[in-house]
Amino acid sequence: MTPGSNEESDRVEHFRVDVETYRRLNPSAPYEVASQAVMDLTYPQLKSMRAEQPTRTSR
Repeated sequence: MTPGSNEESDRVEHFRVDVETYRRLNPSAPYEVASQAVMDLTYPQLKSMRAEQPTRTSR
């Protein structure tokens, strides 16, 4: 077992708990919305990267 694998599973577990908490607070939110909100809170740099990417339009 590599040293980082346990930390990774902890992170996944925290993420799962955060999503469940978000859905408890926002029962009408679908899982995709909850997981995206948690991702944005957990990894704000990914959110800014996503915002900078122009939406693809067909030429």
